[in-house]
Amino acid sequence: MEKVLWDVAQSNEFLNGFVYFRNPGQNRAALNNLMLDTVFKIHKITRAQFNNTLKYYETRPDVLQQIADTIIARKKRELGRDTSSTTAPINKDGVRTL
Repeated sequence: MEKVLWDVAQSNEFLNGFVYFRNPGQNRAALNNLMLDTVFKIHKITRAQFNNTLKYYETRPDVLQQIADTIIARKKRELGRDTSSTTAPINKDGVRTL
């Protein structure tokens, strides 16, 4: 479940920080569902399986908190990596682009 939740969080970050930022008129609900379906396909699970698993974790908040803590720690590690060596081009405003 940790890997699935990580990918869900990453997909949300991508949509919010990149797609919606550059295209604010997008149908957010449709894109969110499409992205979730993609994550589920990657992990070979169904939406029902995901929802049922979340329901289980609602009864075990201690375990869900451990998963959340692991995901947060991973994100902090990734943010702490040196990104100055990236080869992404810099735009006219001095910002690295994708």
